[in-house]
Amino acid sequence: MFIVVLMLLMIASSHSSDKEVMEIAKLNKEIKELRAEFVDTRSIVMKLKLESTIKNKVLELELKPSETPPQVIKVITVK
Repeated sequence: MFIVVLMLLMIASSHSSDKEVMEIAKLNKEIKELRAEFVDTRSIVMKLKLESTIKNKVLELELKPSETPPQVIKVITVK
């Protein structure tokens, strides 16, 4: 009877460890996918921040620099 109980404990332990190994493999796969997505997104953002990309976007929107310079507003506070 004692040996049967030990065998059942051993089988339960092996199933539990197999389940944890499968969960770890699933999480590692998810980490790799998320890391790849992060790298792709970061490269897209870096490309969008390039000066040439910004110039092209400005030309598409037909934006031009202002012909009148900005005026300085001075605030005088009286105490």
